[in-house]
Amino acid sequence: MLVSVVFVLVSICCRAQVPIVGEVVSQVIKSVDLKIQQLQMKELKLQQLQKLLENKLHDLELKKMREWSQRQKELYREYYEELSQVKAVLIRPEQLQAIQKQKVHL
Repeated sequence: MLVSVVFVLVSICCRAQVPIVGEVVSQVIKSVDLKIQQLQMKELKLQQLQKLLENKLHDLELKKMREWSQRQKELYREYYEELSQVKAVLIRPEQLQAIQKQKVHL
């Protein structure tokens, strides 16, 4: 008889613990899920920040390229101005006509 009572009491305790264990497992799963969501959000924010930084870097590179291109244009413009000044000094219209006549005679 005593064994029966003990068996019934153990049986009741085990049934009472099963819902408690289920609740604990459920809470652990929810907690882990929440942590995973937080990590995913953090990762998304980091990816957005990375994309923003990449865009800024590309903008900076494009700006440098535009500045370099502008410097080259200015440099060549100055070269052509100097060349035209030198040409004007070296070859005056009369000299040019004389040179052209000499070419014709040859």
